[in-house]
Amino acid sequence: MIDRWELIRFQNSDGTNIVEPQTGETPIILNFLENLDFHATTTSNEINGNFTTEQEKLIITNFATTLVSETDWGIMFYEALEAARDPNSLEIIMEFSVSSETLRLSYNENKDMVLIRR
Repeated sequence: MIDRWELIRFQNSDGTNIVEPQTGETPIILNFLENLDFHATTTSNEINGNFTTEQEKLIITNFATTLVSETDWGIMFYEALEAARDPNSLEIIMEFSVSSETLRLSYNENKDMVLIRR
């Protein structure tokens, strides 16, 4: 989990309904650092926070972002984070799995973000 990851697609958990970035789209990069800091960049914005993991759950806390207009790809990313937000704690909670060079973040019961190690 600790590493630099690039978002390559959204999909249903069963592998259907795949959405990939348009050609030439600026990559969305997520960095999970050893000190448990979280940093992400989209075309227009930066996101910072902290994270923990419990069993196979990723919990992003102290989430802060800039709010400049965003591409459709970036909007999908923000919508996925919002769908994973716990209404009580306001933490972003997603199930995760890592296999080889791929990180899968699950949100909204049947949706996944798929990332590759960069």
